[in-house]
Amino acid sequence: MKEIRLYYESLEQGNDYLLPMITNVVTKDTNIKLVKRPKKASQFPRGALFSIMSFTTPDALITGIKDGIEYPLAIIEFTEAVKTEDHELQRTYGALAAYLSKTFYIKISGHKESEKEFGGAEYNPYSTPKILIDQFNYEGYIIADWGTKKGNKFTLERNPNFPSCPPEIPILKSTIQAIVKAFLKSEKNWFETSIKELKETSSYNTYRKEVDKATEAKELLETWNNRKNTNLNKLRYFVNEEWIGAKINRFSHAMDPDRGILNFISFVFSKTHKIFGIYALVRPRGNEILKKDLDSLTTLRKKLKEAIAKDSGSVPNWFTDELIKAAESAKTQNETINFQSVWEKHKKKISDNKVVATIAFLLDGMYLNHNGIKLIWDRRKLLGNGKGEMLELLKTYFSSTNYTSATALVEENKEVDEDEVTYAIAHRVLIPNKFKIISISYPGSQ
Repeated sequence: MKEIRLYYESLEQGNDYLLPMITNVVTKDTNIKLVKRPKKASQFPRGALFSIMSFTTPDALITGIKDGIEYPLAIIEFTEAVKTEDHELQRTYGALAAYLSKTFYIKISGHKESEKEFGGAEYNPYSTPKILIDQFNYEGYIIADWGTKKGNKFTLERNPNFPSCPPEIPILKSTIQAIVKAFLKSEKNWFETSIKELKETSSYNTYRKEVDKATEAKELLETWNNRKNTNLNKLRYFVNEEWIGAKINRFSHAMDPDRGILNFISFVFSKTHKIFGIYALVRPRGNEILKKDLDSLTTLRKKLKEAIAKDSGSVPNWFTDELIKAAESAKTQNETINFQSVWEKHKKKISDNKVVATIAFLLDGMYLNHNGIKLIWDRRKLLGNGKGEMLELLKTYFSSTNYTSATALVEENKEVDEDEVTYAIAHRVLIPNKFKIISISYPGSQ
């Protein structure tokens, strides 16, 4: 018996918006199951789904099951963020996860503008799939453009029946249906088959025209390099001949958007450059200690402790304790310290935390401020082979293409979460009684 599963975070997005696209193309001998998506990677067997959840927590995940083996088919994200470079690159850890497990990454992306002055550089969202096609021949990154209301570029057009969702988007429907049909035909080469079918649709060809004319990786580096600021504490990207870095403004809030940015830089540029994070110890919005310039080793130590206290909660104590120990052991403000032994000591715990895993496995080092201590390590050795190719090492380490037995499901019928309460109020009270709903936010899905 064949089965298609739709793991969802928001019931409305899963049940009412995505599921009908699947049910319209499945064969009679196929089961369809709607499943509340687990929150942790450890809730999946170590394999492809575990790998995906180690990098990202998707809004929806489509999988297929044949002969008891479960295959990831598509990672789906909904985003309503204002279109800036930071927001566009923030979610690219989903694209890395999809590439490693040879599945699709579909971003349902609302590109509204903001009525308020909004910081952040401009970025063409189609540059990301362009770069991934050019450098990796990966054609599985799909942007489903969620449009705005006519005459109002600040407000997204919403599905009148399902307010957390967009209206029907042709390329989204075409992609999901091509994926499901290809898998049901054969679990072997389903990815290539679905790409081939997609290329025969008008929606995909329109999308590819936008992708093919977008800027490339070389131009992106030039853009970052040209933004050099005389005040390096305000610089977002550091571009040099040998290394590329991005500022880490905080560890808290899952280190977003910086975690996604570092995923992207590491994904795209690791073959040509060393990759570094620059942990910001000079913060304009911080307290008096963090606002001051970093001008001595003593100041660095004080600022590091203050920054860690402010960022507490998103990273484990062992990691922050080791950073403080490294700073205490330094003899000079800009000393280079080999951090390899620290990672080796805690190796079994690294992948338990997405922030720490990003730093350890995707970076070659981290500066404690741009003019402070430089921590270095060999991430390839951490992944098992000091001379291996990074993406292949990640695939092996996270078992990204190991397709395991179908995840065991447990039926839950005694508890109701806050999203389900919101859904019930919207669909059983507000919409039937013709309330005008501007939008709906499901708390657990934020």
